[in-house]
Amino acid sequence: MKILIIDDEHLALERMSRILSELGFDDVTASSDFNVALQNKFDVVFLDINMPEISGIDLAKKILEIYPLSKIIFQTAYSDFAVDAFDVGSIDYILKPIELQRVDQAMQ
Repeated sequence: MKILIIDDEHLALERMSRILSELGFDDVTASSDFNVALQNKFDVVFLDINMPEISGIDLAKKILEIYPLSKIIFQTAYSDFAVDAFDVGSIDYILKPIELQRVDQAMQ
């Protein structure tokens, strides 16, 4: 399973990468460059909502236009966007700080 993490915070990328590794996922790409999500197909994409160049909601729409079978999971500090996230077709919405058990639940 190919997994992508897009977040503008370096520490958030490291934490999510470590959690996914602990859960046994080894094909994980972590990047602050949103274009990675548009240029490569991933099975699961973890997206932050609030990023400087593009909102996670808008990026999710673009990803799903190109790769409709990709699964989107939002990881964010903002609870306000949950309805918007599910409206674009995300399968889960995880609030920061990210916990291993919560990621495991989302991946199930």
